[in-house]
Amino acid sequence: MERKRASILLTLVTVTVFFLTSGSVAATETTIDTGDTAWILISSALVLLMIPGVAFFYGGIRTRGHGNRCRILAPRSCSKPA
Repeated sequence: MERKRASILLTLVTVTVFFLTSGSVAATETTIDTGDTAWILISSALVLLMIPGVAFFYGGIRTRGHGNRCRILAPRSCSKPA
């Protein structure tokens, strides 16, 4: 019972601290940093390269049909959501 109280208290403190600090941080950052934008673009490109790579890896572990299906579906993961 004591452990449950401690976890509830810790959760409440964490949520409170998050909400108290998030407003002040968001109010001060009003400009778009070019370094952050470049990092997001590079990360997105790496993820797009990783998707077919995972399909090839999965095809080596499972049967050939599973890998082919993953390679066919990989470009669909980059398209608009259904």
